[in-house]
Amino acid sequence: MRAQTGVCERILQEINARLCSGAKQVQEDHWRTLVRSLRVGGREPESVADALAEFLSMTGGAVGRGSTTPLLHQGYHKLTPAEMNKVEQRYRECLAAAKVEFPHVFYVQVINAPTAPADVWLAERTPGGDLPRLNSEQRSTARARGVPEREYARSVVAKGFSEERYRFHAERCWDFVKEAARAHSVDVVEVIYDVFSGKFYCDLRQNGRARRFFLDARIVSEPLELGD
Repeated sequence: MRAQTGVCERILQEINARLCSGAKQVQEDHWRTLVRSLRVGGREPESVADALAEFLSMTGGAVGRGSTTPLLHQGYHKLTPAEMNKVEQRYRECLAAAKVEFPHVFYVQVINAPTAPADVWLAERTPGGDLPRLNSEQRSTARARGVPEREYARSVVAKGFSEERYRFHAERCWDFVKEAARAHSVDVVEVIYDVFSGKFYCDLRQNGRARRFFLDARIVSEPLELGD
């Protein structure tokens, strides 16, 4: 029991230091990384158990000293029910605060973004120690395709670089729609930038009714590229 209490304390320390950090940029960067990694595997940050396992597998960290001590993401699954509840409650608190502080991270998505040669070039030069830890779905995909896990991790990095190139436009679309909707008592639920189709899909809610409309991406991207 004492060893597991140590695991619980270490997990809470990781959550507080990264997902609830007083340094806003550190906090935002860790949430961006976590949300992106979850969505690549078809999961969402609201799935607490999945999110915590993913977060702890990315941050790593052994409990205690020595190479034989368990990693945090392994120890997480062995917590007592009371410890598990404590950890998951703290995660939920941090998630709720982060959604208010960093709405772009959670409510703006980029899909079907082409990977440019520059993205691949950058990924190939990413140090091995900086490559993301693959989740179980990604490892399965890599095995099915006969791709070494390290090379698959580089493809994940390249995809991330590609999406980041378009996120700026998607986030400006969110800001534009959010401002326009405020005057009409409309809530903006999500903005999805489908790069391949050249459209922003905007999910709205008014008087409890969900609505979706789309905008031609050029409405946002062309003025931004001209410096407006």
